[in-house]
Amino acid sequence: MLALKGGNILTLACDEGLGQITGGVILINEGVICRVGDADNVKIPPGTDIVDVTDRWILPGFTDPHTHLGIVEKGVQGEITDANEVTSPVTPQVRAIDAINPADEEFNDALKAGYTPVLCTPGSGNIVGGQSAVIKTRGSAVEDMVIDPAAGMKMALGGNPKRAADSNPHGKHPMTRMGIAAILRQALTDAQQYGHEDGRHLRLEALARVIDREFPARIHVGRSDDIFTIFRLADEFGFD
Repeated sequence: MLALKGGNILTLACDEGLGQITGGVILINEGVICRVGDADNVKIPPGTDIVDVTDRWILPGFTDPHTHLGIVEKGVQGEITDANEVTSPVTPQVRAIDAINPADEEFNDALKAGYTPVLCTPGSGNIVGGQSAVIKTRGSAVEDMVIDPAAGMKMALGGNPKRAADSNPHGKHPMTRMGIAAILRQALTDAQQYGHEDGRHLRLEALARVIDREFPARIHVGRSDDIFTIFRLADEFGFD
């Protein structure tokens, strides 16, 4: 058992008077917080290791809801990054967890800054970029870090997927916002009609999970009118 004693604790509780505890105690048993409160209400069991944190501040870890940690590594740029699978404008079957490098120095930077869980997401070069993951910022292997391996589908409208057309010589990426919306509508239509009669199809299976609202779409946009395009598509296909 471990006790952090004497610190100023921010619990983020909404009830009046409970959000901040001055000179509080946190009990941790085998890595799990089991009690939080003021010194009068939280008794420290005999034999507990006590750490004096008087005048220190203790608060829950920050959450970053959009990062490319481990996919776009610190000091690595351009073609070496693993953010965008631009062989196709629609790649819902790819997963961030298959590209995350736990040795990326940015994880240490994030942890030191107080970020404990983050959403790691593919980039915005594709209309449908792939599946994001919620991970911890510490660990030596992705399996030790992952909290949710499929926490949402990354999509993008506007300038980013349009720019991908300039770097793709095969003409697979759309040149206009009209083309982007049309390709996304077709992909969602295909997923809507997907069945398992002819075997699994990973691309359609992943998009079908978005339509079934198993996880949300998280969409990078460049202009306000892109947001209205997404509203139209969400109304048409019923995704979150």
